[in-house]
Amino acid sequence: MSVTPLDGGLSRHARKCPICEAGCGVLVTVDTAQRKVIEIRGDEADPLSRGFVCPKSQGMKVLREDRDVLTRPLRRRGNDFEEIGWDEAFACAAERFKHIAQQHGADANSLYVGNPTAHNPGGLLYTLSCAMALGTRSLFSSTTVDHMPKVLSAGLMFGDQSLIPVPDLDRTDFVLMLGANPCISGGSLMTAPGMDRRIAEIRARGGQVVVVDPRRTETALLASQHVPIRPGADAYFLLGLLRVIFDEGLSRLGRLEAHLNGVAEVAALARSFELADVAEACGVSAADITALARAFAGAPSAACYGRTGSSQQLFGSVTSWLIDVLNAVTGNLDRPGGAMLPMGVTPSIFLNERYQQGVAPHHRWFSRVRGLPEVAGQLPVVAMAEEMLTPGAGQIRGLLTICANPVLSSPNGPRLSEALQGLDFMVACDIYLNETSRHADLILPGSGHLERSDWPIFTSTFQVRHVAKWVDKVFDPAPGTKTDGEIMLGLAAHLAGTSEQAMDDALAGHFLQGAEASGGLGGKTAAEALALLEAQKGSDRIYEILLRSHHFGDHFGARPEGLTLSKVQSADHGVDLGPLFERLPQSLGTPSGKVELAPALLMQEVPRLRAAIADFKAPDRMIMVGRRQLHSINSWMHNIRLLNRGPDKCTALMHPDDAARCRVGTGERVEITRGDKTIVVPVTVSDEIMPGVISVPHGWGHDAPTSKLTYASTRPGVNSNILASEFDVDGPSGNAVLTGFPVQVARAAEALQPKAAA
Repeated sequence: MSVTPLDGGLSRHARKCPICEAGCGVLVTVDTAQRKVIEIRGDEADPLSRGFVCPKSQGMKVLREDRDVLTRPLRRRGNDFEEIGWDEAFACAAERFKHIAQQHGADANSLYVGNPTAHNPGGLLYTLSCAMALGTRSLFSSTTVDHMPKVLSAGLMFGDQSLIPVPDLDRTDFVLMLGANPCISGGSLMTAPGMDRRIAEIRARGGQVVVVDPRRTETALLASQHVPIRPGADAYFLLGLLRVIFDEGLSRLGRLEAHLNGVAEVAALARSFELADVAEACGVSAADITALARAFAGAPSAACYGRTGSSQQLFGSVTSWLIDVLNAVTGNLDRPGGAMLPMGVTPSIFLNERYQQGVAPHHRWFSRVRGLPEVAGQLPVVAMAEEMLTPGAGQIRGLLTICANPVLSSPNGPRLSEALQGLDFMVACDIYLNETSRHADLILPGSGHLERSDWPIFTSTFQVRHVAKWVDKVFDPAPGTKTDGEIMLGLAAHLAGTSEQAMDDALAGHFLQGAEASGGLGGKTAAEALALLEAQKGSDRIYEILLRSHHFGDHFGARPEGLTLSKVQSADHGVDLGPLFERLPQSLGTPSGKVELAPALLMQEVPRLRAAIADFKAPDRMIMVGRRQLHSINSWMHNIRLLNRGPDKCTALMHPDDAARCRVGTGERVEITRGDKTIVVPVTVSDEIMPGVISVPHGWGHDAPTSKLTYASTRPGVNSNILASEFDVDGPSGNAVLTGFPVQVARAAEALQPKAAA
């Protein structure tokens, strides 16, 4: 761990940015005595990010200066809140949740986990403890408005939901991206900070990067080729590629040929769709599909990758599946330069279930009202409001949210807001009084990012290069504050009726027993390994267990050359463990022991896919999609003035032809309508979006009464997810459809008067 003393009482700390999945290495200069951050910049010595950092990293500094950030527990008193102590807060929460469970059953309590928790080791680990202490199956997370289709397809194909292939960017010759904008996202489900440089490196060595997207995104601007596609039609595009590959004999199964099931079935599936039909449906010509198929199959190495745009659509699971079918049948699955399976410095502990005695880790239970499926132990968030509003046995009456704002991030927020208002009891672990937490009876705010140690708990198995990193806290916690992990641990202990130490020891014991069963303790017992740990408590102890018992670890002395906690701690900028390597078939968890290219659950989607093709051919519909923004991450960075100054960020991007038809220009407003819901948004006219498509970023609309987001509430913006329907879902995964749905667009009654730049 690196701390460099500087003049004037300052010091510089090597850290990782905890804001998004990229986890960029940063150097943070602080005045410790004043508890003040002076500067944050990229760490050029970080082996993964190599000096890259985006503006969101400044959140570590400015969140400390935001007066709206909460620091003490709050309890509702009528329409207001009062500060209370932590012990009182924990006791109150435990008592109320226990009462609900006693009166209505354990499943009457629910839990929703938001995106920031994935980048918070203590928060995620002890949220697992909270879920176990609640004993409920009413579990929800942002995964089902994001990437549950990929989790499901990975589990079906590889038998382990954590085996999600990522492009081997450092060695590939061809990258095909669908619905992904990693120059802005940092590489979601593909931890690859500095994507602009990575694209340049691929092209400099003669490789190609092709971006398939309705918008000429920031990533597409740097790519070799941009291919506009009709939103939501990615599955048809992929079927077209596969049809050409099988028809022209371009399939090359490579070393995995003996370990693939279902090649004939997916070939027959592709050939059952006419190339002309799928081309018309996706808006990409048959000639372009053919050329791309030949280029992909003929490249020395290639990888196909998709992200939110490929998951948040009506056929998200099918699209996620066909992406890896394409990788497999061209011989690019699990090979250098292809789509590879990162080992991870620590194993995946979230969304990581495997088949158990032939039982698949999905569709084991279903939601009470609509019968939507469980995947990875979670129910779809689109079912949450109805499960709260519909009376009867099993009705959800209690809710714990962790770093989450589903009122803005999930479909039909007004209905969910109504549902939250009617709960018997709600606890929000959040630093803001926002659109969701304003409904809570208790708000439990965690301390800042720089007041806890950190390591990549969720993204370790998505890194495009194996890098180990652990960073220490910069500041001691302020008196009376707790980290998110400490909050979850305290709440879990009170729910279980035990001490925090006992709960912490139980979680450590759980991971030690798992490591012993998998042979990761080097022949030692769990008790013997426990005695050898350097860390004695908390998330750092869990990290040490996971690190030392996993592939790169020392297996508690059995592999002296392996990693230990002290080795990683002493590495100033992280430990570079080298490129990705082949993992199949050894890592497969399918009952057959093979990669399943034609899972029955996904093959059953084919009739629905075939029936919908006519809708995609309809030329007279406007289709709405979302878009990522560099200075924003979902809904929770908008109160930061530094990141949200200047012109409106929430605008509707329209092609000049569509703008002319609607008689609007840049800065004027349009009404976007779906059914009985309408939003009014200013327009940005640009040919970067294809005709017939309108793009609005999500996460805006901070105008809820009783919330306290002083700056965000002054900024323009609307909640675009109001137009998304909770009844539009990807069937197999239950994932919300947040992109690719039809809307009506018309000029608004009055021209927008632009606000002056703040």
